[in-house]
Amino acid sequence: MSGSSTDAASSPPRPKKNVAKSGLFLTAAKVYFILIGLAQQIALKHVLGLGGYGAYSTASSVNSITYNPLNQTSILGVSRETAHGSSDERAAIFRQLLKFHGLISGVVALAFAALATPIASRLGAPHVATPLLVLSAVILGYGFYTPMIGYLNGQHRFGAQAALDVTAATLRTIGLIAGAYWGGVVGATLGFAVTAIVMVVITSQVSGTGFSSKSQFSLSIYLKFFGPLLAGQVLLNLLFQADSLLLRRFAATAAQSAGLLPTAADPYVGAYRAAQLFCFLPYQLLMSITFILFPLLAGSWKKNDLEKAKEYISTGTRLAVLIAGLLVTGLVSNPEKLITLVYGGDAAHLAQQAMSILAVGLGFFSVLGVITSALNSIGGEKDALLVIGSSTIMVALFCFFGVSRTDLSVELLSTTAMATSSALVAGTLLSIGLLYRRAGRTLSLITLLKVILAASCAILISQQFAKLGLNFYLDIAARAFVGTVVYFFFLGLVRELNREDLQALRSLFRS
Repeated sequence: MSGSSTDAASSPPRPKKNVAKSGLFLTAAKVYFILIGLAQQIALKHVLGLGGYGAYSTASSVNSITYNPLNQTSILGVSRETAHGSSDERAAIFRQLLKFHGLISGVVALAFAALATPIASRLGAPHVATPLLVLSAVILGYGFYTPMIGYLNGQHRFGAQAALDVTAATLRTIGLIAGAYWGGVVGATLGFAVTAIVMVVITSQVSGTGFSSKSQFSLSIYLKFFGPLLAGQVLLNLLFQADSLLLRRFAATAAQSAGLLPTAADPYVGAYRAAQLFCFLPYQLLMSITFILFPLLAGSWKKNDLEKAKEYISTGTRLAVLIAGLLVTGLVSNPEKLITLVYGGDAAHLAQQAMSILAVGLGFFSVLGVITSALNSIGGEKDALLVIGSSTIMVALFCFFGVSRTDLSVELLSTTAMATSSALVAGTLLSIGLLYRRAGRTLSLITLLKVILAASCAILISQQFAKLGLNFYLDIAARAFVGTVVYFFFLGLVRELNREDLQALRSLFRS
């Protein structure tokens, strides 16, 4: 394996055309990752049932808060350091970073395993202690896998990275579903853990493991980059999972008050998770804007071309809110049948009201994500961290004071969604103000107001189709079509949408 690393480190940079082509493969792999991830969640619900899916979701949420920040920081950190190193030093730097991230992940995995039972108990879900214990192996496995991916990324070996992304997503899905069919929630987590270890072996054959040699790499300097980045990722992942984990705790308490077992909370957690997966779609799709726009923003800001930078900020945030408004319109127009289509009527019965509320909050959150990316692009990392941290605290506080005493019922989910959405709206408004303070340009509040009005009109009109008694699939299609037409018509009526927007979008993608 060392020999393969040497070859990789000494190879010349790839031609730009090959890099661009490989970048397309990587983009395709990310799209595949999102689609198969959705298919994976749907299959797990049908294999485990709504209650089992809720238990698995709790274990997965806790685990993702732990391993996702380590994954992201290791990929970014290893890519950055090996890309900057000389051709003679890359493999040596990679070996040092592989050891460092492997050690960190090993320590975290051991701590996670030791705390599995107390965490499960604290959440009011003692039955997920064993799944949490099994998932500690995932933390360890990804602690070695993601630095290898970061090394491939730093060498612009995007084709290899894309192939490994696809392989990992496919094997993980197979492992989760086969494990769930064989052994329920514990079997699903065991399948995940096995595929994580398998991917370490496969990836090491592609990336190698570097070799020991002297280099100019300084671990102390690297920690100055690694520490703040890890802190930001931890806060972001806490924000992603805070409401569902608090819901788990409050649902368990409500079940106990009603004289029920902790497992009675599982269907409610599973239904809320189903609504979340729909409502996160605007965020996932809008992140593509940041991949295209904000590297251009960072370049203009660095060159002190402030007018161009301000133009990018206005264009990016405006496009973000227009797209978010359209997606939220589609989600709120028909939540019951959308959830039924994918997760079944049992989940829809519990979560349709919560989804209508949560879609609005996560629509704002998708705009918040674009704005924090803009702040990071212009040197406002501390402001971005303030926004994420404040939003996380507000979600926790709003949920605690607004949800903690709610009975185990549909109202528990809708109240959680309302508390979460209120906090995310407040966080978005804070981010708008901080971006204006730093850049002198931000999202127009007039545009935001027009989009809210357009979406509201589109939702009200499209929901009238429920009175026509259309069949299941025709009703979904009709509401989506009418909502889209009304949304764009209203924006055109108030002169918020015009031909210049299409030209701006074309120029953005051409750039």
